[in-house]
Parts: sequence; C-alpha cells; structure tokens
Amino acid sequence: YELIFIKPSRYPNGARLATRILCWYQQQSWLPVFVRAVFHAAYAQDRNIADEKVIADCVAIAGQDPLTVIEQANSMEAKARLHLQNQQAIRLGIFDAPFFQVQQEPFCGLDRLSMALDWPQFQSDCCRQTGAA
Repeated sequence: YELIFIKPSRYPNGARLATRILCWYQQQSWLPVFVRAVFHAAYAQDRNIADEKVIADCVAIAGQDPLTVIEQANSMEAKARLHLQNQQAIRLGIFDAPFFQVQQEPFCGLDRLSMALDWPQFQSDCCRQTGAA
C-alpha cells in the first residue's frame, strides 16, 4: 500500500473529539476523507490527534468548516449520542475494532473478515450436512 508510518510518540492516541465527529456525522460523504486525514496525522506525521487544532486541520482537509463541525461534536447532544452508541456496543459484547456481526455471530479483528464473509455459506453447508433447518 506504500503507506507512510511513523511509530507514534504517544499511544494510545486520545481520539475522543474525532470519535464524536465520526458518531455525529456518520452518514456524511466526507467522513472517509476525514478518517484518512486523522490516521495520516497520527501515524504518518506523529501529530497529537487529541489536539483540537489537529482535528480542525483534518476537518478542513475533508472540505468542511472546522468551527461548525467541532462545535457540533462538542455539543451535549453529540456527547450523549456517542455515550449511547458505546452503551449499545457494550450490550452487544463488542470489545474491539473492527467488529463484524453476521447472523448474530460475532467476528472480531480484521483477520476474521474473510470468516465473517464466508459465515452464511458455512452455516448453510452445516445445516445441509446435519439436516438442521
């Protein structure tokens, strides 16, 4: 992939503001650009993504107004939405990322993606072999 990688001087990264932006604006078409900008800042430039200025730069790279986006992400509504989403993840037993759920079966980690994609066929094959419906 020819990605630039610099081992972060601080880890874990404090990504609370970036996470609230992701949660609040999750349906927006500019989010993939924002996410790439955050990862580039953290892992290619060793910038502190807990710093609001760094996140503002990432929002600007995504073509959005940093003041508007960050103000909304810092609102009580955005904080409450992220809290609710975190509580839902806890109830579902989600404990790592990436996390996939296929037909109520949990898969955790990118190395499990192929298993998750194959799960419906695996279940179908098992049902045919055992005679289960």
